[in-house]
Amino acid sequence: KTERNKDLQKQINEYKQEIEAQEKLCDDITKQNESIDSKMEQYAKDLKKLQKLQRDIEKKYAQNEKNKAKLKKQRGKLQNDRKILWKEKSEFDKLKTDLKTKQEQSDKDFRHTMNYNMYTSYVALKRIQDDIEKYGDDSKYKLSGKLYGAVIENFTVREEKYNVAVEAAAGNKLFYYIVENDTVASELIKIMQKERINRVTFVPLNQCGRNMRRQRKDFRGAADVIAMMKLIAWDENIVNLEGALLQIFGNTLIPKDLDVAFDYATRENYQCVTLNGDIVTSGGAMDGGFNENKYRRLNCYTSIRNIQEQYTEIEDDLNENNDKLKGIENKLLEIENEVRRNDEEMNKYRNNLAENKDKLIEIEENMEEEQTMKSNKLKLLDKHEANINRIQTTVDSLEKEMKQALKTKLSNSEEQKLKDLQSEKEELIKQISSSVESINEVDIQMNGIDSLLKDNLLPQQKELLNHIKKCDESGDIEQRLDSTNNKLQIETESRDKLSSEIQQNETDIDSWNSRLKILEKEISELTEQEQEILLDIEEHSIDSEKLVGKHQALQEKLNQFSKYIRELGALSTTDTNKYRNKTMDVLNKQLKKIKKDLEKYKHVNKKALDQYNSFLKEKNKLNRRNEEQKEDKDHIEKLMDHLDNKKDEAIQKTFSAINTRFRESFKQLVSRGDAKLKLYKRKDNGRGRNGDNDEHEDD
Repeated sequence: KTERNKDLQKQINEYKQEIEAQEKLCDDITKQNESIDSKMEQYAKDLKKLQKLQRDIEKKYAQNEKNKAKLKKQRGKLQNDRKILWKEKSEFDKLKTDLKTKQEQSDKDFRHTMNYNMYTSYVALKRIQDDIEKYGDDSKYKLSGKLYGAVIENFTVREEKYNVAVEAAAGNKLFYYIVENDTVASELIKIMQKERINRVTFVPLNQCGRNMRRQRKDFRGAADVIAMMKLIAWDENIVNLEGALLQIFGNTLIPKDLDVAFDYATRENYQCVTLNGDIVTSGGAMDGGFNENKYRRLNCYTSIRNIQEQYTEIEDDLNENNDKLKGIENKLLEIENEVRRNDEEMNKYRNNLAENKDKLIEIEENMEEEQTMKSNKLKLLDKHEANINRIQTTVDSLEKEMKQALKTKLSNSEEQKLKDLQSEKEELIKQISSSVESINEVDIQMNGIDSLLKDNLLPQQKELLNHIKKCDESGDIEQRLDSTNNKLQIETESRDKLSSEIQQNETDIDSWNSRLKILEKEISELTEQEQEILLDIEEHSIDSEKLVGKHQALQEKLNQFSKYIRELGALSTTDTNKYRNKTMDVLNKQLKKIKKDLEKYKHVNKKALDQYNSFLKEKNKLNRRNEEQKEDKDHIEKLMDHLDNKKDEAIQKTFSAINTRFRESFKQLVSRGDAKLKLYKRKDNGRGRNGDNDEHEDD
């Protein structure tokens, strides 16, 4: 019994040690579960926080998508506006090209309205004026006042139908040049001398003040004439410009026809110009006739001025168009920057979403792992507690067995039970061995599954996660694709614009090439004509040199003979006829002889005969004029007598008509009365009047 108890006590102690070990394991597992619970709580908090952050980022991402759609809409509208402006710009460029062509033609026509010297002077002074207006104080031409340009540039005709009359009245005065004062004119003359510019006429405005203007009659009420100054307009801000124009147009009227023009010119001392350009001067001289394309300076310059105004308007519209294009380009750039910033924010939000999603997955995986670990721990705890209970039950049964008395001999039932237990033990051993084998097989399968998980499933999981990230990054690819499409659209528009400009330039090049060919042909013809003219000039220069030599020789002979004639004095026609048929030798001999004879009469006045002859001619001339005046006097007296007779006849006729009318009126007033008028006649003797007066009677 003692040995049994000792053996049982030993078993109990072993079981108690095992229970303590199991309880210690249970405590460790409990502590581990508590740490797992704290981790799970922290994971839950982090998960909740990340989910909230994820929702906020998703809201911001959705707002950015709305902003992006709005910006795309604005960008599309601005791109359409830019297309319209590009089209308008191409139209403006085309109009500019057309106007340049028209201006070149108008300049060419204007050039042909004046001679070469006048045109070169006009171009040179226009260049000086443009240089001063462009550079101001930095100009190389220093003037103390202002150059206003030619007269034709400083006024406009109110109606086009008066252009011919105005140009005919002004003539070359249209190319007088208006300056501020005399000093400016002197400075310009020095510049012209330095640069070899042809002579022109300047009109200083300080010499055209109101006190220097001539008083002119006002023809405001006249229906058949109109003052030319009323037909032109000028800049009233320019001091004394009106006076300068008065000097050119102030003495000119425009009548309705030549008869009225002649009447006003001779009566009012005005120059009159008809609408066709016919001129009647104040002295009564007339200038007119067919004048096709004679007066076209004003028309050409008006065309140039209108083209310049249109060109300026188109330049202003083009500048406004360019400003709008710049504004749209700046807005598009701002929108592109906003889209870029928006895309960067969306990429940032997308990356944050991806990172948060990875964190969420990681937390969920960690929570799942912790939960799995906790479940395993709980299972292990339950297993340990079951082992503790089982061992405790065993310990209790052993302690109970120690308290029982030891029997010396087993009963049959106990022996049978022992045999059953042994057989059961053997079966259990077999089952344990089979269970161990099955456990080994399960371990082998589990190891295979683990290796499969590590070798295949986990890499596949990582690959799937990478695919998920790539799918998340597809939004960024869409943005890049959108920006690329936008750039492609812009480049396409630029290509279309450039292609249209290239086509326009090609058409312009073709037109310019055709014009160039025409001009080259004209230049070749003009070159040939120039060669011919040069040859003619050389021939004429040779002929002129010969003629000059002959002219000088003849001039010397003429001077010599004139000297001889002066020494000879005046000759009568009889003397010339007397010596006409004689030879030069005979005449020379006689001349020498006469000179010898004349030496005797050196003291005589040689010009007395000439003076006598001249006085005699003057006397005869005066006598003839006296006779003509006497005849004119007789004619004038006859005309006066004739006019007196006409006057008397007219008076008699008028008096008889008045007398008849008077008698009729008197009869109407006095029914039975009669009356008549009698005309008194007088006889003039000196200043007195003698005559009998007949009285008139009333019945």
